[in-house]
Amino acid sequence: MYLSNTKTIVFISGAFVSHFYWEEWIVFFENKGYKVVAPPWLHKNDSAENLRKQNPCVKIGSIRLFDLLCYYTEVIEKLPEKPILVGHSYGGLLVQLLVQKNLAEAGICINSFPPKGFTSLKFSFYKIILDFSCDIFSSKKTFILSFENWKNIFFNIASIQEQKAEYDKFIIP
Repeated sequence: MYLSNTKTIVFISGAFVSHFYWEEWIVFFENKGYKVVAPPWLHKNDSAENLRKQNPCVKIGSIRLFDLLCYYTEVIEKLPEKPILVGHSYGGLLVQLLVQKNLAEAGICINSFPPKGFTSLKFSFYKIILDFSCDIFSSKKTFILSFENWKNIFFNIASIQEQKAEYDKFIIP
């Protein structure tokens, strides 16, 4: 097993969840002595409520994978050491690509979006894609995950009250 000496962690959120989603993770790892950063995506440095009010937002809708790779490369290169990267969903895909560029000490992907050429064989993956593919793949259009998809896909073990509170706090275009 490989043990890292790095003390820096960078959290990268997925496309539909605010970077504030990492709040409890940040506290946990800071209490363990790590320096932790969870930068927002490009044009998403605001509360979930304010970002939803701005929807549709051309700036957000114009973000492409290359833009995010350049952005997170800049963030990482400003750090004093190669970090451990942790990404969820689309953030997991970014982690894979950043590790491939040798910008990280290690990478951890949580339910990573698959890279080109790979896909899931699970029906649930295709159901999710079909539910919003007409919106998500249109050029320069923003998309907000519906509460129904949020509670079924991401937060299905909590009470309806918890699901709603978390949706309102974290879901962004």
